[in-house]
Amino acid sequence: MAHRVFFSTSTQSHNAGPRGYIEKKGMEAICSQLRSVFDLDRRFFFVHSSHGLFNVLGPQLKEAQGAEIYIALHSNAVQKGTVAYYFSSSVKGKHLASCLFKHLAPLSPGRDTGGVRAHDSFWEVHMPPMPSVLLELEAHDWLRGVLWLTGKRKTIAKAIYRGVCDYYGLVPKPAIIGTVKPKPKPKPKPPVLDPEPPAIPNVPFPPPVPPREVLVVYLPGLQTSFELTKSDFWVSFLTRMGIRFEVVTK
Repeated sequence: MAHRVFFSTSTQSHNAGPRGYIEKKGMEAICSQLRSVFDLDRRFFFVHSSHGLFNVLGPQLKEAQGAEIYIALHSNAVQKGTVAYYFSSSVKGKHLASCLFKHLAPLSPGRDTGGVRAHDSFWEVHMPPMPSVLLELEAHDWLRGVLWLTGKRKTIAKAIYRGVCDYYGLVPKPAIIGTVKPKPKPKPKPPVLDPEPPAIPNVPFPPPVPPREVLVVYLPGLQTSFELTKSDFWVSFLTRMGIRFEVVTK
């Protein structure tokens, strides 16, 4: 069964800050982001009251009665940083406050000045029958606080989601908080190599041609010559005839 988580937002429309910030509108905008985050996780059922405190009217009353935890969203004045208030005798309330503070405080611009505190006089802390936390996200009376409250709504919503998961001992969905592991890159394919040329057959070279001797014959009275294959006959004949010749090796 899904965990029923009940959020209420501040009704304090008179609390204003720089650049036209109004606490009521600021918390409703953050709660809208919270709904979009929690609706992605079927382990939770999101309930929201825009009437503030625990004054749930109409059909929301039935939904709120089955809620397991209650978180009231506010922005602060004077006190910078995230402050999580819980009922002093509620062990679970303190645990919820600590989980929310752990994930929110490091993100807020006044992170070094907030804290987790018991405060029994707040109606949103001591009236709900379930573990409850009044969450002052950040001060709205300084510019850095307002810029964070209005410019980092999705980040704030995801931090609250992490805190609620932490309270229940659940692992946040990676697809919601943005830690999806990237798909492994495909291994590069080996380069396509040109096919090897066919092997040259091992044909033996022909044996070298042995040098041969020829007779260069010079005819008398002519500026020409011709060759004869050397033989004893031609050597003898040319010698007897007195025809000049020479032996040349080719």
